[in-house]
Amino acid sequence: GTPAEPLFRSVRAVVNKNEEQQASQDYCHVLAEFNQGIHFNPYTSTLTQAAKDTLTGIAQLQIANKAHGLRYEIKGYAEPVGKPAISLTLSEQRAMTVKEFLVRYGVSIRTLIYQGYGELPEDGAEFGAKIAVLNAQSCSITY
Repeated sequence: GTPAEPLFRSVRAVVNKNEEQQASQDYCHVLAEFNQGIHFNPYTSTLTQAAKDTLTGIAQLQIANKAHGLRYEIKGYAEPVGKPAISLTLSEQRAMTVKEFLVRYGVSIRTLIYQGYGELPEDGAEFGAKIAVLNAQSCSITY
């Protein structure tokens, strides 16, 4: 499975519950912790197949649960590729690639914020972008 498969399984189990109200709260609770790394082929803005699978799952969740009004932030990062301006450009292209993938899948562009941040943070993580829920605190939606 994809790195996010446990998240998708737990969300699917929650969403399949009979009590829609409780499912709503549980779904939001799960997504409050959501901060998924998205991987690219090195030095490119080309998504890996695993990243495409992960983003497809994210898109399905967002579309199926759009009543929650959740918004996502996409942060693009790049390996050091020489001048910082080059890394910044690549990181912006990566954020845009993730945004375009989700929009092509049917996610509303109004639910996405995206930005390139240049070189990867110093924690040594090997991802090209991260996607996280921005407004999980607004999950107290009632029907």
